[in-house]
Amino acid sequence: MVGIYVGVLKRLAAKRKFEVLVHPVPPVLNETRAVVSQFNAALEAAVRKAPALTWLDFVGKMLSEDGNSPSISLTITPSSIYIYIYIYIYVYEYIYISG
Repeated sequence: MVGIYVGVLKRLAAKRKFEVLVHPVPPVLNETRAVVSQFNAALEAAVRKAPALTWLDFVGKMLSEDGNSPSISLTITPSSIYIYIYIYIYVYEYIYISG
């Protein structure tokens, strides 16, 4: 999954001739935090190998000091989820349909 994601980002960077800033996945839910942490580690390693991609290194700031819960500043509300969905759909359409 990481390979597919990074591959698309590298193609987009090459096609549009810009640097891509890669945001880590927020580890919000207790049920998925371990998997998200593994994904972020793999994503970071792959992004650091790609010159056109820049890893935004603030994963640690998204977690509490003990690493067992999201930081107080990291909350997902229903409205923010809709914004993320809208952005995802827009980017998907832009890359795969019109691009």
